[in-house]
Amino acid sequence: MMGSTLFRTGVVLMALALHGQANAQHKYQSYPDYLEVLDHAYANYRLKCDGCTVSLVKDPEGWAVAISDPQYNRKVQRIWSHSKGKYVTSKGLIQLAKEEARSPLERNADTPWTASYYRFCPYYGYPGWFLDVIREYEQQRTLPDSIVYGVARAYASAARCRISDQVGDCPMGYGFTEGEEGDQLSPEEIAEYMRLAAECTAWYDRLVDMAPHFGTHVGEAALKRDNEIVSNYIDLLLVQNEQEARAMLRDDLYTPFYRAMARNYLNSCDSNAVLFTNGDTDSFPLWYMQVVEGVRRDVLILNVSLLNLPRYIRVMRKAPWGATPLDLALSDKEWALKGTEFAWCSKESGGVMNVDALLAGLRSHLAVSNSPGPYMIERDLELAPNEAHTIAWQLPKPYLYRSGIATLDILQAHAFERPVHWAITCSEECYIGLGPHTEVQGLTKRLMGPDADGSRLQEQVRRSATFYLQDFDPAGLQSFSPGKDMIVDNYILQLGNTAEALMQQGDSVLALQVLDRAVDIFPDSVWAFKRYHLLILETYYALGRHEQGDRVALALVKNMKESPIEPAHYTMGSVVDSPMLRRLVLERILSVGEGHQRTVVIAAAKAALDARW
Repeated sequence: MMGSTLFRTGVVLMALALHGQANAQHKYQSYPDYLEVLDHAYANYRLKCDGCTVSLVKDPEGWAVAISDPQYNRKVQRIWSHSKGKYVTSKGLIQLAKEEARSPLERNADTPWTASYYRFCPYYGYPGWFLDVIREYEQQRTLPDSIVYGVARAYASAARCRISDQVGDCPMGYGFTEGEEGDQLSPEEIAEYMRLAAECTAWYDRLVDMAPHFGTHVGEAALKRDNEIVSNYIDLLLVQNEQEARAMLRDDLYTPFYRAMARNYLNSCDSNAVLFTNGDTDSFPLWYMQVVEGVRRDVLILNVSLLNLPRYIRVMRKAPWGATPLDLALSDKEWALKGTEFAWCSKESGGVMNVDALLAGLRSHLAVSNSPGPYMIERDLELAPNEAHTIAWQLPKPYLYRSGIATLDILQAHAFERPVHWAITCSEECYIGLGPHTEVQGLTKRLMGPDADGSRLQEQVRRSATFYLQDFDPAGLQSFSPGKDMIVDNYILQLGNTAEALMQQGDSVLALQVLDRAVDIFPDSVWAFKRYHLLILETYYALGRHEQGDRVALALVKNMKESPIEPAHYTMGSVVDSPMLRRLVLERILSVGEGHQRTVVIAAAKAALDARW
């Protein structure tokens, strides 16, 4: 058990809170917006050093630019002063002449996502930002919902950084474990972690009470709160405090909609499956339903992002909730070594590398030193856990993170003997290039063997259809909520894809049943038809069901013409709604209507295009 020399009580935070509290009221309101500051930096400065990376810092003194060189040395240069209330000249940056000023169009594609963090959090972008937020705002009771969210996030980071200070938000020495793997927390440390976690929950409860439909980075306020509580449970579980971890969970977490969503993901999996997930909402509700409700504990859920943490691999290989444990080649001690953080592909191909040989070579590489250099692998890989099954593929990128190496270890041990699924919400990186070797099954994609012929693939489509017709849980779909719409969009997209695949296989009866199911459980009166319904109406028409297609098409035309443009979602990496996108949808409806000679649809689409464009 770790000593308590690193233990810090709340006295420090309380003392800091008293300092400057009188000046904290509404201080955030005087700061210029992130995008304004970013544009100012683009228009006036350039870097002095090559190979450096930059980010913005919003702290109690104002706005600054943090510059990190290739050796990870970090300098902060002030560009806007709160005390002066204006932009100031930075000596650490090169001033641009007016004719050299760059355009704001050079912003990264993720700029709106990044900006949202600086807008929600009074301070952000530097190690220990959460301590400054707590210091200035924990005693205030007249805050807007956005700042209440920022304070809740601050307490979440304060708690998480106590568990591990190895992430960018955390100031050095703040964490209890200092990166050591396998250490349990002392009673005092557990009490401090749980105090911070309880404060986090209390601020989220406050946000839910004052603004239940407030949009966070994952959805509405209650979803974010519930995810955070389950995240706290996982944090304590990873440092081997299972009894205290279970005490973090409440019995009333998640609305019927998200409980049903979790069941739908789990019921998409075969018995004894491994399910890879990627985000918060495709992981935390599923874990909650397994731990608290006992739903489908045979499925082992592995969050790909968390597979970068050695302690997560250590806990999950034991399958803590009753699934079959993992049989991995690398030991817990080996996963904790720095040499498993990355593997780099050789610049010149040396042929196909067997995954079993890759893992054996990595173990030999780790045995040379406790902190060896990068392990070199081939980009062309072969997965052959037994003689009957072999898959050859190429990695999409010339490197693997620890999570990718762990995925290979899991596949080598269990592929084809144990079903392996990925949640459909997983990004392409989660598949490490194996996406073409998967087929949709409900709300997942299942890894298929090299012997998956046409009949096997047809059976996969029929299994998805059976899932949507018989096993899909529609709880929570009876009323609209803006936080649910992206998940509903995903449901509709998968239903449309399933119906189209059935039609292509010649099973028109089953295809129509799936289409009718989509329209029945997601009616336009509740879930206004959007662009994701294009495939629904096109498949109706292709199957000769023109009246059903007309009803979907006309409702979609009406919504594209009359409903307000949806605001951008912070949870989306791309535009979800725009005038241009709506025009493209209407033009597609017009084209489909003309192709099937649907006079009423043609007229409605033309009228909508003429009215707005």
